[in-house]
Amino acid sequence: MYEDHKEQCLQYLRGMFAFAIWDRKNKTLFLARDRLGIKPLYYSYINNQFVFASELKALIASKIIPNSLNRLGVQNYFLTYSLATPLTIFENSLQLPAGNYMMIKEGIASMKEYWDIPMIAGCKEKSRMDYLTCLREKLEDAVKLHLYSEVPFGVFLSGGIDSSIIAALTSKILKDDPHTFSIGFEETEFSEIHFASQIAKMFKTNHTELIVTTRDIIRELPRIIKAMDQPTGDGINSYFISQLAAQNNIKTCLSGIGGDEIFGGYDLFKTIPKIKIIQKIAPIISGITSTKRLPASFYNITWLRHFLRLADQGSSFEGLYSIFRTLHNDSQIKQFFTRDFLSESEKEFSYVEVITSAMKKIDNNLDDFKKISYLEMKTYMQDILFRDADIMSMQHSLEIRVPLVDHEFVEAACAIPSQYMKSGIQPKQMLIDSVKDLIPREFFERKKQGFIFPFELWMRTILRPLVDNMLSKYSINRRNIFDYSAIQNLYHAFYAGHKRIVFTKLWSLVVFELWCRYHIDGEDICSLFDEYVRKDGL
Repeated sequence: MYEDHKEQCLQYLRGMFAFAIWDRKNKTLFLARDRLGIKPLYYSYINNQFVFASELKALIASKIIPNSLNRLGVQNYFLTYSLATPLTIFENSLQLPAGNYMMIKEGIASMKEYWDIPMIAGCKEKSRMDYLTCLREKLEDAVKLHLYSEVPFGVFLSGGIDSSIIAALTSKILKDDPHTFSIGFEETEFSEIHFASQIAKMFKTNHTELIVTTRDIIRELPRIIKAMDQPTGDGINSYFISQLAAQNNIKTCLSGIGGDEIFGGYDLFKTIPKIKIIQKIAPIISGITSTKRLPASFYNITWLRHFLRLADQGSSFEGLYSIFRTLHNDSQIKQFFTRDFLSESEKEFSYVEVITSAMKKIDNNLDDFKKISYLEMKTYMQDILFRDADIMSMQHSLEIRVPLVDHEFVEAACAIPSQYMKSGIQPKQMLIDSVKDLIPREFFERKKQGFIFPFELWMRTILRPLVDNMLSKYSINRRNIFDYSAIQNLYHAFYAGHKRIVFTKLWSLVVFELWCRYHIDGEDICSLFDEYVRKDGL
């Protein structure tokens, strides 16, 4: 295909891919990554040597680039729990952005975008039913195409909307009962496994469940850290469910990634527009409150204080969005780094700049729903969900397929007017209504729970010794990256129960130190965990 169409061959491809072709005739290296960034492609061009791979570990193994930390990448990780494309955690290495290809000829590299998320206002002349019909057709087509396989396959079933829809359509399309896999916890308030079980029974799937315990976490965390190309705060769920599928001889699994980003499943889709309203009336409220004419109870309204604080922090749409996808804001993060680290960095990382750059590619007249959806797919989905799912599933030689981000389905969904996307009582009402003949409406009439490991609870109990070790004065000071006193303040605020200190702010540091000990220092972290296993009788 490349011989016939050269770079235009990408227009004929569908699905996930990352590849390189050496054009011997034209002495040109051609590299490309799929439209949505499902599969990774890393590269480095240093000292007239060009290397590329699907994992950063392979670039480091080449010895062409050293395993030295990228200071901008470190700032990025601590700010967002991930790394924004094209940044990586290592110096002199980058990631090819989604929907882009690169040509290397005569020592000159050029990169071009061949596809971007087509976020448009939509045609209001079409009825909601017209869009639902098109959506259902594209959805079934996407699932059907993703089911082509010569090896045993299954479906990840969390019990949420997206995975339940994938399981339902898979069951409808196939003659045989599909395999489905779910994980839950002993801490039942964090688990949706009972909902997954209901769906499995509804569609008579061959269902397998795993209850992840603290014993599993202690035993598997060293392997999870080893698997990480870069430090990440996510991905542990992908590791365990991929392991479960692989243990049952499954080689390919369908996942529901993409539904929340496309159809507005997250709280920020509703919260950001509310805050923008508060921004408009904030001066009036501030004027009234400054006179102290209102009853004292008024000043204790939690939601009002929360919204006023957010309205003050996010003066622009980009600034407001970044608040919801960062652990700290751009100004706060400086206090956590040493002066030496910041002075030796070429510049300071700004997530607002990342968002502002992304926003330049779409119509500024689009409404907030469309803008948020675009950013969620370009940043959070690509830089966290896809990256972590790929690296953790590959650890178990499992291929994850994501039909909800099939590009033809995405194009159809992005053409739906926001008035239809936002209509209905439930988030993602359009997606739900497109399969209402398969799954009873009452199944979806519950509050979105999300899939969150009970790390906050574990950090206060079984993982406390690990946290103390990773954040000790010796551990922090020897890297000369983080300011020990600032980290200690964060540590004490968390264990004192300060509500604004979410566990991810501390856990991101623990993961970073563990990752550095293995990938930078070359330490045997397994022995560290063996000590905890013996100590706690696990």
